[in-house]
Amino acid sequence: MKSLFFALLLLATACTTNRQILRAVNGLRADFAKIDSVTKTNQIFLNYEKSRIDSIYRGISDDDLRRRLQYLARPKN
Repeated sequence: MKSLFFALLLLATACTTNRQILRAVNGLRADFAKIDSVTKTNQIFLNYEKSRIDSIYRGISDDDLRRRLQYLARPKN
């Protein structure tokens, strides 16, 4: 008898309302929209920086490019 009562009590406390489920789903949708917005913003910045770098280094000679890379890759003190 006690086990049946415990099982019924457990089932009654484990039930969630549709309103709680809807709140959770709406919260997840808001989180996904925020993540999607940040991802799109980062992609815009990445494309801008890539095109800026491409325009700067497109006409550079190989020796100048090698010197710039060595300068950027040198150890920082």
